[in-house]
Amino acid sequence: MTKKKSTKRALISSLLILAMCFTMLAGTTFAWFTDSVTSSNNRILAGKLKVDLVMNSGNGYVSIADGQGDIFKEAATANNSTVTLWEPGKTQIVYLGVENKGNLALKYNIILSIADRGLAGALQYVLADGVEYNNVQATKWDDIKADAAPVVAGTITAAPNGKLDVGETDYFALAVHMDELAGNEYQEKDVIIDVAVVATQATVEEDSFGNQYDALAEFPVIKAADTSALRTAIADAENGDIITVTGDIDDYIVINTDKEITIDLGGNTITGDSDGAFFVYDGTVTLKNGTIDADYFGILVAGATTDKNPHVIIGEGVTVKGDYPIFVRKSYGTNTEAEGNATVDIYGKVEGILFVDGNMKTGDTVINIYGEIENDDVAVALNGKATVNVKEGAKITGTTGIEVRAGKLTVEGGTITGTAQPSSNHYNGSGTSTAGAGVGVSYYGNATIDVSITNGNISGYTPLYIVNPNGTDYTGKVKVSVTGGTFNIINGGAQKFYVAPECTGIDYSNIYA
Repeated sequence: MTKKKSTKRALISSLLILAMCFTMLAGTTFAWFTDSVTSSNNRILAGKLKVDLVMNSGNGYVSIADGQGDIFKEAATANNSTVTLWEPGKTQIVYLGVENKGNLALKYNIILSIADRGLAGALQYVLADGVEYNNVQATKWDDIKADAAPVVAGTITAAPNGKLDVGETDYFALAVHMDELAGNEYQEKDVIIDVAVVATQATVEEDSFGNQYDALAEFPVIKAADTSALRTAIADAENGDIITVTGDIDDYIVINTDKEITIDLGGNTITGDSDGAFFVYDGTVTLKNGTIDADYFGILVAGATTDKNPHVIIGEGVTVKGDYPIFVRKSYGTNTEAEGNATVDIYGKVEGILFVDGNMKTGDTVINIYGEIENDDVAVALNGKATVNVKEGAKITGTTGIEVRAGKLTVEGGTITGTAQPSSNHYNGSGTSTAGAGVGVSYYGNATIDVSITNGNISGYTPLYIVNPNGTDYTGKVKVSVTGGTFNIINGGAQKFYVAPECTGIDYSNIYA
């Protein structure tokens, strides 16, 4: 009896303990689903990366990020000088700064985009870091010239990998100096230097694992893998943007923007469509590192109306091919005359003809040749109103090197060769009128011609050959001046200079100077 009672008590105790366990377990489970700890008004906020370019022209540093104005003119007051034209020995210094106006640390590069119109060869520049404007003592060229570098056309990374914490500003001076020994060949020439800042995040802010999560952040580069992506990138581009092509492009590309951009072809080829590859109507585009190989127009540059000024810089490492690798004309797609205000700078290689259309009768188109042009016909056909400048280092080779029917040719250096061995003169109205000339002048009576040769190495059956296919009076229309250079007779030729008897009234009084 006692044993039964004891067993009964133990069973009841066990049941009570088990019930308590379930009660406690139930309570714990209930608490897990219903208890809460709240921190109100929390949010995840992305940091803001914002950089500004500022300048001091005598009245404190102000933003110039809108890209307006001429910083060298605005800098004149800060240098206690007046605005003057560039001349040998002149130095101009502008005081600039890069300011971090966001809430993230950043690293930055300063990019100089240089468009040369003949003056760059006489200039040097220094980007002096840490130099802040001082209204008492201006920076002197002699103090910084040891760090000088030549001004060359294209895009230069002038100050790599600067770093700014939030609210900080780095100051620097951009000094440009014209060589004291610069000669007359630089008169009335100019150069455009644009300053841009690119920035990305720096390794300062930390997460749970340190501050290296953005250590591999790169400066902004726009990549385009196909035609659609490249067209979109060009349409959306801002001043100073660099677009890198990551694949071959097999359709045409139009550039009709007022921006200044660089297209790095990335070693790829642009073939375009049956009409051509690049059509440039406005803006400044620098082409780098690749090939343009079109069935018709390689690069068509339309010297358009007064409010559009296309500028193409064909950089070193670029090869342009096609029936007309470089074709410069008036406003494309219209029969009305329009001012030709295009600029073409050639540093790379052109395989085929550089053709300036005869319909260019007004405007100020300028073509500067620093690189190489090679063709199995005439290499440069200057048929319209434009100025072609052959620079030191240029190499031009064709059956005739350069034939001039209109416009202005200045030969300041380089090598020009006419390779043909003509059996007789051949005149016609649409094709070339000379063969075997280094420089050929062929007047058709509908324009003016001005040829000036001051330097260079010119070779041909007849290195300088002047003809008059239509028998038109040259009086007041044609001027040829030779004051320097070397003329070489090749392929069995007999004369360095030939002026056809029918060239009446031509001004060539300096031709044998």
